[in-house]
Amino acid sequence: MLQNDVYLMRLRMDQVQREALYLHEQIDSLRVEQVRVRSALMLVRQTLANQELENRSTRAELLSVIDQLQTQNDIVSHKLDDSIELMARFMQKVEPSSPSANAPPVVKTRTEAEQIFQSALADYSAANYTLALAGFSEYLNRFPDSEYVCEARFWMAEIYFLEDQLWQARQEFHTLLTSCQTSRRMRTILLRAANCALQLQAEDEAREYLTRLLNQYPDSQEARIAEQLLGNKP
Repeated sequence: MLQNDVYLMRLRMDQVQREALYLHEQIDSLRVEQVRVRSALMLVRQTLANQELENRSTRAELLSVIDQLQTQNDIVSHKLDDSIELMARFMQKVEPSSPSANAPPVVKTRTEAEQIFQSALADYSAANYTLALAGFSEYLNRFPDSEYVCEARFWMAEIYFLEDQLWQARQEFHTLLTSCQTSRRMRTILLRAANCALQLQAEDEAREYLTRLLNQYPDSQEARIAEQLLGNKP
């Protein structure tokens, strides 16, 4: 019986080490990607600022590139934030079973809701959007009052946005704006909602979101993009 317990403990320890290694590698990779995207974004912004672009089509193209890079930067930043948060939560689940320094760690069991959410988030990070969408949808259907409801809905909206399913994205972002008003991602939500509205030719709706973004987050990068979008509207 004791040998079985030791064997099971070793299996759990191996799993802990693999999960920790995966999260560390993911965080390092995302940090490298974040630097690359931000460098490209800075270069395009400098090009826009340093040149007199009288050609409206050229200026519009650069603004479009800035918007795309900002979207990439937001996605990478959100993934990095979530990976760091997952790492922190993961480490909290590994606690010493006794004060002894040589005592093996005890891994707390994750709830089913956490497992579904984190599995969906891992699928999203791996660009397995169909699986991620199914996972987030299951999470929302089965655990509508749980901790990560707003996060799950945000990532669903992001998937729809990335996949050019603009009507679905617009609906999800609208739900976030009404039911998740304290979300730490509100700046991104407002900008994405405005982008969806613009692409669906809902000019007044887009202007409302952009104005709200400027009023609530005037010093943010998203606000600067909102200014550029509003400045290019008739």
